[in-house]
Amino acid sequence: MPSNLPRIPLRIEAELKMKLEYIAFKNSRSMNKETRQLLSRHVEQFEKRYGEIKFEHYCDCFDRPVVAENGYCFLRGRCKCDNCQQRGGKHSYLRKR
Repeated sequence: MPSNLPRIPLRIEAELKMKLEYIAFKNSRSMNKETRQLLSRHVEQFEKRYGEIKFEHYCDCFDRPVVAENGYCFLRGRCKCDNCQQRGGKHSYLRKR
């Protein structure tokens, strides 16, 4: 049965991919599990240093939970809303969860 987990395409150099394959092999993991392990470790270290990442807001425009700092969604650079308060408009797509 196929997984419902989100997919993240990754573009890396061939040599880096081969090295990651070797590391995964040495750790008795698949490439996917090795990558997940590395990403989990990175998030853990980031949260240790800066605090837990909390998705306390919801963006109606992106239809997903988001992190907001100083009233701004971290996705505002990708926001295409013409009338979003974060981009100088009057409508707020960002709300507390």
